[in-house]
Amino acid sequence: MIQLDFQNINKDKKFILIGIFVWIIAAFIINPCGNFSLNDDWAYALSVEKWVETGSFVHGDWPAMTLYGHSFFGLLVSKIFGFSLTYLRLLVVFLGAIGLWGTYQLISQTSQNKNIAFFSILVLGFSPIYLSLSFTFMTDISFYVFLVWSSVFYAKTFRSQSIKMLIIATALAVFAVLIRQLGVLPPLAFGIAVIASKISSTKIKVFGIFSFGVTLATLLFFNWWLEVSQGLPEYYGNASVIWKQITDKQTLQQIYERASSLSMHWGLFLLPVVIISFMQAIKRIKIKPAIIITLVTFGISSSIFFVWDFFPTGNIFNGNYIGPRLLKDVYYGAEIFPKLSPSNLIILRSIASAGAVMLIFTVLANVFSVFKKVKTSQIKQVQEIKLFVLLLFLGYTFLISINAYYFDRYYIQALPFVVILVLPYGFFSTKKWVLAVASVFFIAQSVFSVAGTHDYLAWNRAKNMAISHLTDSLNVSPKNIDAGFEFNSYHKLVERNYNENQGNSWWFVNNDNYIVSFRPWASYEKVKAFGYYSSIRQENDSIWISKRRKDRKFVSLKCDIDSIDFETKTMFTSNKNIPIELPAIIDSSFSRSGKFSIKTTPQAPYALTYKTKDASNHMKYNISVWRYPAEKGASICVSIEDNNYFKADGENVIEKDLAGWEKIQFQGVLPSDAKGKEVVFFVCNFSDSTTVWLDDFEMKLEDY
Repeated sequence: MIQLDFQNINKDKKFILIGIFVWIIAAFIINPCGNFSLNDDWAYALSVEKWVETGSFVHGDWPAMTLYGHSFFGLLVSKIFGFSLTYLRLLVVFLGAIGLWGTYQLISQTSQNKNIAFFSILVLGFSPIYLSLSFTFMTDISFYVFLVWSSVFYAKTFRSQSIKMLIIATALAVFAVLIRQLGVLPPLAFGIAVIASKISSTKIKVFGIFSFGVTLATLLFFNWWLEVSQGLPEYYGNASVIWKQITDKQTLQQIYERASSLSMHWGLFLLPVVIISFMQAIKRIKIKPAIIITLVTFGISSSIFFVWDFFPTGNIFNGNYIGPRLLKDVYYGAEIFPKLSPSNLIILRSIASAGAVMLIFTVLANVFSVFKKVKTSQIKQVQEIKLFVLLLFLGYTFLISINAYYFDRYYIQALPFVVILVLPYGFFSTKKWVLAVASVFFIAQSVFSVAGTHDYLAWNRAKNMAISHLTDSLNVSPKNIDAGFEFNSYHKLVERNYNENQGNSWWFVNNDNYIVSFRPWASYEKVKAFGYYSSIRQENDSIWISKRRKDRKFVSLKCDIDSIDFETKTMFTSNKNIPIELPAIIDSSFSRSGKFSIKTTPQAPYALTYKTKDASNHMKYNISVWRYPAEKGASICVSIEDNNYFKADGENVIEKDLAGWEKIQFQGVLPSDAKGKEVVFFVCNFSDSTTVWLDDFEMKLEDY
């Protein structure tokens, strides 16, 4: 029998064992099991599934990253255990632990305080974004692992001047770039730092440049191969996309705002470490530099006021819950769960802002030490590593700040580098009250992260049970189901529906005769509920299956502009009970059918007004009208209770004729506050000088 003598194990191994033990406990509490997709990982799971079935890597049109390395890991797991989203998720749970181990190794390269290094990885690992993403098949964690471990071996190269360490770092960077394009950053940062180094050998400098060249060549070759074999996907990130974003006029403002948002997220999620490091910085820094750094800090921090109202940005961390809730009822604005109260939101933003200010101050104080003249070679090596980390941090932050898409989950790759820039080098002691405050914030964040991630998987597990009941027990085709973004995207039975035609959700919905939602939906009847327990709210809740009612409200009418009652000032429609108000100008100069059409001018812009007080929550509208001349500015508008009107969404030109007329169609859904109020539909000529004629009007309204 093997016995483990815990007392004689060195501190590094003790921390690794404790970390693994804590991670396993968290995994049991959260429960990663369930054959369902989360967030965008349906797209990555599809790539693995097709690779297993066909023997060839298929990228897909959704992912923006290289993806190959991530899918390769999924392929290995699927070959051993069989394809299952549960196994793919367990793979990332394992990688999440490996990532924290690598983070500990990286921090240890620049800090002699192993206790604070271990505390830092606990804070990072149990932050809401890192923990929750470790329980999905998203690429964030797998990329994090190779980004961090390649950085570990680049840091070891500075210390050892070893080609062997550099070769390992390069191999890890190559694999990182096959997961995401930003894997080129560690070798680029190393190449710049090693060239600037005064103690690195010429051989290391040459091989450092070669390391970047190999990684970049790998990326370029993969891009070429992907374009030739499958074609670059619509959202794929490459150099041309980056250049376009850099040269955009709004880029500087975007960087300014996003950098502020980033600092608030980092300040909040790393607050326990930031508090300890901030107190050390105050203790060590001299008065004159402290004044300068304070002024610079408040100058930078003033930008927080511009993003205050937008924090948190969402996707993973949403203030009082974790993970996107892309089911139909939430997407269309139904208030399912209580939001943070205004006072609690102010508290959250204030804590994040305070953390951001302390973080910026501490980073600035520590960055000065990177460029100080020192005598010992050991501290010079630490300076080189910190310069490497600083370059890597700046490069990554810049690229995610200019990215067209901006989600909070992109922040986590920068967190270990932020920690290194925050922590001072050398031994230091922490006062008990500082450690107590830091521990309180750490415990609070950890409890929220574990409970929130548990709830995220719990309601998705209940959703999966509901879907299985529909497809297996009731034999309902996925074509007739809207079960949220992940399910419908995974099946992709139709093209994307970004205009939300027919009122269907944009996520590949063919028909929504059945929906899966947090609450029963208007115009639907309840079928069955599937329960789950919410740890954060400390209560039982349910996911619902609902079926569209046959007795839902439905209005359909057509008006050819030729049946007019001048006495009542109305136009007759195909629905005898619903006339339409007569517009100001009936004209016979142009008509598409019959004798008359409606003439709209800048002086008389309104026409085809229909009023109803019988609207439901999220009532769906489908309206079309012919206009002449084609491509002129007449649009359908909606007004609710005399509020400011808005243009209807989803304009489509669906038909044109040889006489110069075109048929425009508008499809959408009324806001949730329309129920019980007077809703007015009308056509408006928005042109300042053009006359537009209208003919052959059609309208359908139905409960959504």
